[in-house]
Amino acid sequence: STISALRDKLLPLLFALEKHINYEKTWADYLASPKKILIFSMDTSFEKQGKKLLDILLASLYFYHIKHKYTNIWLCIDEIYDQNLKEDGAINMIFTQGRKSRINIIGATQGFQLSRSDEWTTLNNAKTKIFFKPLSTSISDVMKELNIPQSQRSIFANMQQRECIISSELYSKKEKNNIPAIVRGMVPKKFASLRDVIPPSIDVTCFDIVLP
Repeated sequence: STISALRDKLLPLLFALEKHINYEKTWADYLASPKKILIFSMDTSFEKQGKKLLDILLASLYFYHIKHKYTNIWLCIDEIYDQNLKEDGAINMIFTQGRKSRINIIGATQGFQLSRSDEWTTLNNAKTKIFFKPLSTSISDVMKELNIPQSQRSIFANMQQRECIISSELYSKKEKNNIPAIVRGMVPKKFASLRDVIPPSIDVTCFDIVLP
């Protein structure tokens, strides 16, 4: 039955967490913190149960956020390929439904591989993709994703530190609408707002930049 299947999945996780559960803080405490960035790391003892644990944390945060209407929340997940990216998982739920509730995910991974798997379907829900210099084994898949001909492979092979390529929908001054676009640029050495990076003579709300 469904209940038996759910029990069989949860029991190993609960046994692993038995000595580590801490009820001293709730999401209300964390979200009320004056710190703008909160970092959560998984103990190595949770490695095998990490996906299930993160799913539980993300789902509980998502539903808490919806109920209490906090301001924008951005979740940054490192090595997102190692997490549960199934269609019924919490990450996919936030990717597909989170924007209207002002909760978003930034996922990072060293490798990039196109596939027809559920994992790729989930990651493809990301509206904006940012590529730094990819691994040599990933360059071909990145080029296919961006629809860039193989003759321009050197663009990726010769990328420098902080250089990136962004694929997203950006506002077109000409079309007066959001259109798919690919932008190439450099990440500032120090944090700066967009208006400080782009010269004042350029309207920072309008982009018509295409990768050559």
